[in-house]
Order: sequence, then C-alpha cells, then structure tokens
Amino acid sequence: MNLNQYLDSTVFRYPNKIAVKYNDKSYTYTIFHQRVGMLANAMKSYGLKKGDSVGLICKNSNNYLETIFACAKLGIIAVNYNWRIVPKKLLVLVKESNVKMLFISSGNIEVLYCIKNHPECEASIVSIGEETLEGVLNYENLINGKSPICPSIDSDPDDTIFHFYTSGTTGKAKSVMLTNKNIITHFLINIFETNWDVDDRFLYALPLFHASSSGALNSILSGSTLVILDRFEVDEYLQTIEKEKITRLGLVPNLIDWILKSGNFNKYDLSSLKSIIYAGAPISLNTLKEAVNRFDCDFYQLYGMTEMSPVVSVLKPDEHIKIANSSNAKHVPVGKPTLGTNVKMIKQDGEACQTREVGELIVSSDTMMKGYHNDEAQTKKAIIEGWYHTGDIGFIDKDGYIYILDRKKNMIITGGENVYSSEVENCIRGMGTDIIDVAVVGLPDDRWGEIVAAIIIKDKNSHISRELIIDHCMMNMASYKKPKLIEFWEEMPRNRTGKLNKEKIKKICIENQLRKERILNE
Repeated sequence: MNLNQYLDSTVFRYPNKIAVKYNDKSYTYTIFHQRVGMLANAMKSYGLKKGDSVGLICKNSNNYLETIFACAKLGIIAVNYNWRIVPKKLLVLVKESNVKMLFISSGNIEVLYCIKNHPECEASIVSIGEETLEGVLNYENLINGKSPICPSIDSDPDDTIFHFYTSGTTGKAKSVMLTNKNIITHFLINIFETNWDVDDRFLYALPLFHASSSGALNSILSGSTLVILDRFEVDEYLQTIEKEKITRLGLVPNLIDWILKSGNFNKYDLSSLKSIIYAGAPISLNTLKEAVNRFDCDFYQLYGMTEMSPVVSVLKPDEHIKIANSSNAKHVPVGKPTLGTNVKMIKQDGEACQTREVGELIVSSDTMMKGYHNDEAQTKKAIIEGWYHTGDIGFIDKDGYIYILDRKKNMIITGGENVYSSEVENCIRGMGTDIIDVAVVGLPDDRWGEIVAAIIIKDKNSHISRELIIDHCMMNMASYKKPKLIEFWEEMPRNRTGKLNKEKIKKICIENQLRKERILNE
C-alpha cells in the first residue's frame, strides 16, 4: 500500500472523527480528505503530474499536511524546506529541486518575494494565509470550487514521495529521498513500538519540515487526533495540553528541560497525558530522572536520523523508570533496534565489533532512504552493501542496548587519545541542576593536536567555577579527558531540531582564541 491508500482507509473507518485541529479550527477526517482532493485537482489544473516536485516553505498548519497528502495522491514529490533559512540560501535549494509549484507561508514575505522576483524561478507560488498578495496564488482561493474527488495515481512502493533535508551541522544539508515503502514501514513500526492508540490526542509543535513530522503523519494514518501549534512557547504549550486533553506529546530533550524549568509547570492540569515521545538529541541523565519523576506518564526515546525515515531504536517506559531509579547509571542508552531493523557496530576495517567494543553504528531496514537527491557520490559513501553508515560512534552491550558516545566527526583526539564529547558532557552535567547546558568540542592545538574545550551555560545564581569543574572531571574521568579550556556562555547556537550546533560553537571558540591572541600581541 502507498501513503494515500492508508489515508483512504483511515477516512473510511473514522469519517466523522477530528483528524486535525489548528488555530481553533477542527477538521474531520472526511473534511480533511476532501480538502486534499480539492488541492490535488487544483494542482492538476496547473499541469502538475506524477514525478514532478512541489516545494513547501511553510510554518506548521493543516495546509502543510493537506499539501503533503495532495502531492502523494498525484505521485508528486513533496520537498520540505526549512523556512528559517535566509532567502538567498533557500533560493539555491529551490533551484536545485526544480519544483513546479511552491507553497509559502504568507508571513514569510521576504522569502516569498525573493523567490518570486528571481528570473530563474518559474514555479507557481501559492501563499498560505489570509493575506492576498499581488501576483501570488492564495491557497484557499486556489482550492475553492474544485471537486473534492480526485482518484489517486498509481504509486509504487519504491516511488519517492518526500525530500527532507538533513540537519547540516557538519556541512551542507543533504536532500534525503524517502519512498512510500520507507514511510509506511516506519508508520507500522512506530505505532507498534510506541503503543499508539486510536484515541490518542497528539500535540505537535516541532517543525513539520523536519523528518520528526513522521509523528504527525502517524497520528493521521492511525486515526487519532492531531493538534498542531506553529511554534513552541512553554505556557501556550502547557495550556494546550490542559485545554485539549492531550494524551501524547512529541518533543526534543531541550524542550522537556524548558518545561521542567518553567515556573508555571504546576499551574496546569496535565493529568490527561499518557506518554511523551522525545528524539532529536541525547537526553541528559539529570533531565531524564527529573522528567520521569515529575510527569505522571510513559516516556519513549526514539533514536534515528532522516536517512532512516527516521527511527532506528526505541528506549521504552520500563527502561526509563529503571534508569531513573538507578544510583549508578552513567549513560542513557538509545534503546534497542525497532522491529525489522538490523544494527551492528563496526571497526575502521569494517569488521564487526565485540560486545561493548566501540565502533561505528551501521543499520539496515526497509525504512532506509532511497538516497541523496542529485548526489550519487554521497549516497554510495553512506550506503555500502545495503547498510547505512550513520557516522555515530558507540557500542552495544550484552543485552542488545545501543549506546551512542559521539558523532564520528566530533570525536576529539588529544595527545593520541580518543575523547568522546558526550562522556565529558555527561560528567559535567552530573554536577547538578546548576549546569543548564554544556557542549564539548575539540580545538586545534600545536602541542596536543586538539584540546578538550567545554562551553557551559550555568544558572545565573550558580557559584560553579572553572576550578570546581576541573576538580569534578579529575575525580570522575581519566586526566586527559578533562577540559583544558572552559568558557561560560549565556546561550549556544542550535540547529532547527534543537541539537547543539557544534560546528558553529567550535568556530566561535576558535575566533575567540584568535581575538585573544591578537590582543596579547598588540
């Protein structure tokens, strides 16, 4: 079955149930399906056909999801762009994708006109929002009067239906091609592994342009109700949980931390919550313990990457409780492989690692991407003999739990010794709640090759000093792993999914060092 056949089946089973709620407007499965059909017919009237590409530069809304399903109905590829990217860079991505139609949130005026007025952009532009802009199609006007009945085009399991861009924290973002088989396989695995319930009310505030939007798709395909916010703001988020009787959340660890640190956490009734799913970045041991103790619900950690549609492994509720109650836990595993996913750690020579031996994680599953769009060289480098090479360094224990220590590119080699940034970060976080966040990076050094540098955000009332941090690290790790440079910052750059952008952090650190050297030499 393809994506639209699953949607058709869900609409048949739950025609009058609320599928999506956005901005206090509710859409039943029947209404949502009709709007998808109307948009598909509108796209056909503009000459779009199977194999074409349509771009989305949009904030979260019901229209975003309608567009994705309308594309799938016609066998059109939905290309998802990060609307936060500066207009000039977005224009480059749009040209590379050769999209025939482009949906843009009307709030992104600068992006809209930058693309519309560029002589090389021939795409029809559709504005999502109430405003009517000169020379631009309006979404509601576009679908108004169109027939809601639009037969689906035959679509094979291996047909590409989505392009999602990778985070791009270690270089240029790559466009990942995902197929019907990828998305449907992930959906079936995910609802099984996380006990998705048809009566769930799922709150989604993460960006739909990211592969984490699989949670939103899961909600619609499973027949549950999806409540969408176009941004994350702690009080609004907590208020929505109370108002909408939300049962399931999709978050990233730093947002969980923000909620826990909110002074209004106890102000709202969160008793409807049954589960919290989080992904996108490692969770600290302190945050996990506090979250499990303060939220009265199940926790699921999902680990994966865009190239795997995106989930590879899951850490389940009973495992969270075990870790939260443990007095000697040092690392949080990312769980065990999901159903139908094969994993192994390999050495540099490609040989399989032994139990707890550190290596690179490689994975294989029907959720594995088709490849990178227009980048055969990178595709061949990433997928070797049916295995996707993740670039993540870690080990697998005797019980089959996967532990991720670092990105291969982030591993620090100082004086010939390997240092995994996550180990140092976890050690520093272990100093307590005074440590709000920490990033460890390797900086070039003439003597050691690289030195370990720790960038820390601490509580404004904290008395933690560099000396205390060094002493703590010396007591809990080998001496060569302790930071040789410690800086306290008020904030650190993150990418669109909430991950710390270590490339930018490293660049800022190097620039700071050079600036200090110039001052000393003046």
